Order: sequence, then structure tokens, then C-alpha cells
Amino acid sequence: MNDGQITKTFIASGNNSEKALINLKDSWDHGFVEAIYVPHQPSDNFRSIELDEPKLSKDFNFMVIDNEASAIKRAIEYISHVHHTSIGVEILGIILVDSINSTFSEELVGLHEKITEITSASFVQVNQCEPMMIQSLIAMYAHLYCGFSITCLELQDLFSTLNSGYYFQASKVTATTVFELPYAVHQAADNIRLAANGFSKAQGLALVIISNEELVDLSVLTACVDILKGIVQKEINLVFHTNIQALNSPSILLGASFSELTIKKQPVNKRENDNTLDIPSFMR
Repeated sequence: MNDGQITKTFIASGNNSEKALINLKDSWDHGFVEAIYVPHQPSDNFRSIELDEPKLSKDFNFMVIDNEASAIKRAIEYISHVHHTSIGVEILGIILVDSINSTFSEELVGLHEKITEITSASFVQVNQCEPMMIQSLIAMYAHLYCGFSITCLELQDLFSTLNSGYYFQASKVTATTVFELPYAVHQAADNIRLAANGFSKAQGLALVIISNEELVDLSVLTACVDILKGIVQKEINLVFHTNIQALNSPSILLGASFSELTIKKQPVNKRENDNTLDIPSFMR
């Protein structure tokens, strides 16, 4: 168990990654998240950049990089400048975002090796990902050590789960009370099943239970995990953690990684523009 209170700093390089981080920051109300955007400047101007050292000295630093040469080169130049100016700044993980038109090249392979060398970070690679899906993936890490957590989740657990596949899908479902959270897990899984035909093919699952101090009964958490395991009906790489803070509204964030994706459409909720639980009033 832990009491959260650990700030994560996300460093974005590339248009898609930057857009996703901006969207997340605009809608994020849980605290303990900072954002840095790598300047779109030629390499000879990086020496003149004034670093935001208070942000970079936070507990966890992650990078979100478009998988294209220009974005990775800017990220490499930025981190090299950081290392030259500040001591002790460490990048723990890199979310590498492919575009739909990404092509394999020796240049990209070389750049991957270079940024791994200067950061010593673990990779999570996301293929053909739209900004909304990148935002959901960032949120998986943003919730980590954000509020009180029932479980002692290690970073490597989340890396191995999300990195077990190549495609990523996520679904967030809100609830009125904490006792609706198990049903919210079922609805979130159903949303992912709509987005990726064949949910049983998921290679890894990450379940985040977001709640306030009303959550005092561990049977609610157990029910959430049991429902998810019942839907999958097989052994799977699964991690879950909680973000419990006094002002949180109850919700579920479920992410799944796939080795292949047969349907590329985004999740569609049963009620348009409404992701709250659609259940009869007598069940509330």
C-alpha cells in the first residue's frame, strides 16, 4: 500500500504526443502531474532553452514521443541538454507513438537505440494510435502513485502489461457511487470489445479504480477484478491499482494491449455523448 502524493512529469515531443498531453492536462483533476513540451526548434537553439528544473526534479519522468525521426531527434537533443545542465534527472519510461503511415527504417532503429542509450528507459510502443488513445495511455501512468493505492504496484508491472501487445485500446466509465464500480468494469470491457473485435485476444490488461474515501469495503475491489477475469476467461497479464482521493469521483479506467487489432474503430458508448452508467434507478 502507499499514500500516493508522487508527481509524474511527462515530456512530449511530436505533434500527436503534444496534443494528447495537452488534452490530458486540460481534463486532469487528480493532481500530481506536470507537463513539459519539447520546443520545435533547430538543434543549435537548444542551448538557449531555460529548463524547468523544478518539474524535471520530480519523482517520475516519462517521455511521450512520436515515432518519427524529427520528433525523436528533438527529444534526444533536449535530454542531452538536460543532462548537461541538470544532474540526477532520470527518464523512467518512453511511450513511442507510431502514426498510421509509419514505416520501418534503419534511421528509426538507430534513433531508438540512441534515445535508449541516453535515457536508460523502458519502451512502451503504441501502433496506429489516435491522440485520444495516447491520452488514455498517458493516464495509465498519471494515475500511478497519484492517490492512496490498495496495491503496491511496481513500474515494471505496468511496463510489462502494456508492452505485452502492440496495439492499445482504453475505456473510461464513470459511476454514481463506489458500489457501481464492478458494473463499470463490465461496461468498460464491453467498450473495448466493441473497439477491438475479440477481447479474449488481449495480451495485457491494466485496470485503474478511481474513487473517493467512500471506498472502504475491499469486497468492491475484489468484485471488480473477479468480473474482469470472468470476462476474459483465461490467464492474462493483468495489473490493477487504485487512485483514492477525497475529491475523486468514482470511475474505471481499463486499458488493453493487443498483439493484433482486427477492427480499428474507436469505442462507442451505448448512449451518445454519455459515458455514465445506463442502469435502472432501482439498482442505484
